[in-house]
Amino acid sequence: MNTHFLASTVLPICVLAALAIALPLWITPRNTRSQGRLRISVGLSAFILLIIGAVFMAVLYAVEGTDVGHVVLNTPVHAALFFLKRSVLTALVWGPLLALAWFSMAQRIERLKGKDGVRVGVGRKADRKAAK
Repeated sequence: MNTHFLASTVLPICVLAALAIALPLWITPRNTRSQGRLRISVGLSAFILLIIGAVFMAVLYAVEGTDVGHVVLNTPVHAALFFLKRSVLTALVWGPLLALAWFSMAQRIERLKGKDGVRVGVGRKADRKAAK
C-alpha cells in the first residue's frame, strides 16, 4: 500500500476522528447534569478540531513542498483562512462522530437526571400532594 497515502490522508483522518469522540469526553465534567454545559463542551471541541485540522492541512502542504512558513509570515490572515477552509472539509469525517458523541453524552446526562429524581422521590403522588 502507498505509505504516502497513509501518512497524508488516513493518519490525519483517524486522529481527527478519535479526537472528535474523545475531546467532548475530556472537556465535559463527569458529574454534570447540564445540557448547556455539554453544548459548550461540544462547541469548544468543534473549534479545537477545526484548529487541529487547519494545522494538519498546513503540515500536509509543507510535506508536499509548499513553503508554508513563508506564506504564513507574509499573509497570516489569508493563510489562516485558506487552511481553515481546508479544515472545514475534514468536518465531513469528524462532524458525524462529534454529533454521535454529543447524543450519547446527552442521553447519559438525562439518565443521571432521572436517577437523581428517583432518589429524591420526584414524581411520586405523595410528594406532589405535600407540595400543594
